[in-house]
Amino acid sequence: MDPSFRVVLYVLFLAMFYSVTDAGFFSAVARLEKLVQEEREIVAAVKQHIQNGGKVSADMKRYVDSFDDNNTVPEPDYIAHHPVRAYFLIKRLSKITLSETKKLTGKEVQLPTVEDLHMTALALIVLQDVYSLDMRSLVQGQLVMVSQSTNGAEPQITEICGKDPTFTLDPSDTYYIGEVACKENKFYQAVLWFNLTLEIMREKEKSLLKIGDEQTDRPGPRMRDVLLKLADTVQKIKWDRDVFMAVSKLGAKKTNAEGLSHLSNLLENAISSLSKPIRTEIPHINYENLCRLGVLKNRAPHPTLTCRYVRPNPYFYLSPAKMELLHERSPLVALYHDVITDKEVNKMKDIALRRMGRSPVVADDGGEMFSRTRVSETGWIFDTEHPMIAKLSRRVGYITGLDVNLPYGEAFQVLNYGLGGFYEPHVDYFRDEQPVLLTNGQRIATFLFYLSDVKAGGATVFTRLNLTVPAVKNSAVVFHDLKKSLAFEQDSEHAGCPVLMGSKWIANKWIHTHGNEFRWPCGLTPEE
Repeated sequence: MDPSFRVVLYVLFLAMFYSVTDAGFFSAVARLEKLVQEEREIVAAVKQHIQNGGKVSADMKRYVDSFDDNNTVPEPDYIAHHPVRAYFLIKRLSKITLSETKKLTGKEVQLPTVEDLHMTALALIVLQDVYSLDMRSLVQGQLVMVSQSTNGAEPQITEICGKDPTFTLDPSDTYYIGEVACKENKFYQAVLWFNLTLEIMREKEKSLLKIGDEQTDRPGPRMRDVLLKLADTVQKIKWDRDVFMAVSKLGAKKTNAEGLSHLSNLLENAISSLSKPIRTEIPHINYENLCRLGVLKNRAPHPTLTCRYVRPNPYFYLSPAKMELLHERSPLVALYHDVITDKEVNKMKDIALRRMGRSPVVADDGGEMFSRTRVSETGWIFDTEHPMIAKLSRRVGYITGLDVNLPYGEAFQVLNYGLGGFYEPHVDYFRDEQPVLLTNGQRIATFLFYLSDVKAGGATVFTRLNLTVPAVKNSAVVFHDLKKSLAFEQDSEHAGCPVLMGSKWIANKWIHTHGNEFRWPCGLTPEE
């Protein structure tokens, strides 16, 4: 194939990613950081309008009145980087109308949608599930990871952050999250959230009885509704005849305290016999354990790691590269420290922010699709767009010893992960059924820059190697996608763990076989 034609095809392939616009506030924490500031401006404009004698809708008035002074902290990170606080941010702003907001502020604004709220609730479900978060603590805005021991010892408790009384989930929130879990067919997680809703409601009922208060007209779900929803969800996991009969006897009666109490007892017994479904596919055997390990130790788990200064190219003679060897045998996995500067990081972020869109995954036919298995936004940057980017690309070539120039190396893919953002186990090479993507040959290596630290979670894990690589700002992880023989390196399978707290920025460059035939020669053994 003519090289110039190959370049054209490659540019067209990347253009698909530039055209992605299906993005929301849930898909990039960077958007939430901006939304925090915009919310302050909206509230200030509405309050000024009211003080001047103007009128607003009841929903807008409730929104402004409920806006807490604690939401005006100067750092957007305080809200945007915490999943529960971000949930309340999305919930608040999804209650007001776009037309009224534009009229009162006098400028174009973008507000969260129903999908944003749904996906934010889904993020809480995923985070609680993957990191075994204590649900009673999560309700109070506290992130506490509970690691169960396999030898019968006491579970290990890891507190990520303390309680925040200004961000507390009430029964209507936990019930809504349970409904989202049902819609996503996560029935076991839905049972946990519905059951938690009942526990909170019972506690509130007891406290109200003590002070003699009535609760008949209080907003939120009713005990009967929650019990029936819980019963329906339990039945979807494991059919129980006694539960079915108890629900049938309730019928259409609105008040049946004895029947509800009987159903509650049956559900308690049914739930105690349920266990979390375990995904037994090879990619998921170690995925969650490795992600939790990344939070506990915040470092790669192998005690035999070696660190050394290396000079893979004359460029590094005066200032050697700091290499931490994570996996020496096939596939090679190495972490290079301090290979990108803060100035270069900021430049990549600035360029990428202007063109970011929802990150797709590659479909079996080679096309693109959006998937719940990947929650992030992507912006592509070509080496020729800025001298600083070109310099970074050359540095990748110096370290790997490969030709990274277009079309042999792809453009930089800059990503910012969303709420609970993750990417489930996958490989970077193209499978046999995706020949349309092989214009420039297979991907032989992945070079991934970490552009930010992450407060908790967000590690890169190699599920087949039992390896966890934490997100360390200004470092880069390098690994091979193919063997020397160009056979698939199946052990290069990796995943991006959910971001528990913080904002995760990365930039990667994939390097292809074409143009690197003599830089990536085969070995002397049949395996190579």
